[in-house]
Amino acid sequence: MFHNLAALFRYRGLIQTLVARDLKARYRGSVLGFFWSFINPLMLLVVYTFVFTVIMPTQHPEDIRPYALFFFCGILPWTWFSSSLSESANVLISGGNLIKKVMFPAEVLPIVSVLANMVHFFLGLPILVAFLIYY
Repeated sequence: MFHNLAALFRYRGLIQTLVARDLKARYRGSVLGFFWSFINPLMLLVVYTFVFTVIMPTQHPEDIRPYALFFFCGILPWTWFSSSLSESANVLISGGNLIKKVMFPAEVLPIVSVLANMVHFFLGLPILVAFLIYY
């Protein structure tokens, strides 16, 4: 296990470069660019809160009011986990040419995917903190 961690530490420059490239490529050509990292969790929060409080209201205990804050505390890490898992599963297939043609460490690609999604998670945290301060 420590051998794998040492190998990842050795490739830290490559990982940083690939994470930056992934983040730039994800929003290249979009109108709002990097602001999608802030807008996406907000829109997710608005839609889910509307659905579960107006369209399909459920009984919430009094200690989880406001529901939006309760929901956002759970959906933010879940979004990071689910997107990291789904992208990491596909990244080895999509990066197969890179792995086959050059001496490239395959374990770097899933790490890059998880770290790029972690950046989005950390960008959603100030929104959560703002809601915590507000409520």
